[in-house]
Amino acid sequence: MNESNNPVGKLLRYVEEAVKIDGSVMACDGWARVLGCKGSDTLAIARGISDLYELVEASRKAIKENVKGDLAIYLAPLTNVHGMLTTCALNNQWQVCKQHLNVATIQGLVFGNHTLCNYYPAADSETQQKILAFTQQLEELLKECLESDLSEDLKALFTKHLEAIRSGLLNYLVGGPDKLEELTDQAVGAISRNLPAIEKASPEGKGVAKKIIESISFVNQVITKTQELATLASPVVEKLLPLIS
Repeated sequence: MNESNNPVGKLLRYVEEAVKIDGSVMACDGWARVLGCKGSDTLAIARGISDLYELVEASRKAIKENVKGDLAIYLAPLTNVHGMLTTCALNNQWQVCKQHLNVATIQGLVFGNHTLCNYYPAADSETQQKILAFTQQLEELLKECLESDLSEDLKALFTKHLEAIRSGLLNYLVGGPDKLEELTDQAVGAISRNLPAIEKASPEGKGVAKKIIESISFVNQVITKTQELATLASPVVEKLLPLIS
């Protein structure tokens, strides 16, 4: 499937794949084709459907935040896809599932994708460059963290959250759900709980820890085109940094 720069476009790719599938096959096999897994792998199918549900919610959020005027034509298709995800049993025929995906549903997703291609934050070239540049900085910070004299536990902690934020940024860039606030909140919470261990680190280790905390505070700034919003984690970060002396 071709990547998109917004969640509606990403969802559209899955829907287009779904409507191509013969309605006589079992639903589990239909989902397997859509999700790129085996029909017998119920865990992968369940996770895939859950991911699609999140994509529907991300699409609703993107439309409400970025589209002006009457939103009905953009939101109605999402209701149909939601119905497909929540009412179709795996032992049904695929036709029962894909009956939710009528021409109006697909056309509405096409309209939504076309609109968001121009207005979704990740569609902005300057924002894209900032995200890519910042993910590169995170890679360099990861390397510095692993090469530092921080304890293995702290290395594992920082690596886990830096990787999650980096993955979240790249996923956002290609139209995935925006989970950056959740990811930064998790990172700040984990760091707060481990402040005593960070305080015991060497000056070099503390320096790396400060860089990591500061990088978290810039996540929202990187994806905000206007730069007018406060960074997501900054109020907490401002309180954390002085504690690492």
